[in-house]
Amino acid sequence: MSFLNHDSYTDIITFDESETGVAGKKTLHGELYISFERIAENAVKYKVSFQQEMLRVMVHGILHLCGFSDKTKTQRQQMRNRENMALNLYSNLF
Repeated sequence: MSFLNHDSYTDIITFDESETGVAGKKTLHGELYISFERIAENAVKYKVSFQQEMLRVMVHGILHLCGFSDKTKTQRQQMRNRENMALNLYSNLF
């Protein structure tokens, strides 16, 4: 995959087009491309519902728009922690 610089499949690709305005505030803007096939496979693999896995992937993409990375092992763990926090907030609302 030429966008990701690796040859493995992915569940989401995030294109961050966010901008920082004159007041220094970041406006989130971007595109998220999600593989429904990969979501379905991962839902079975991780023994969660399709909806749960889809929510996690959407949160993951939004975290990338917020500037978080997952290139290193430490960053991946931090990303997972942030995903869990967001999903817990969501589950408490609904």
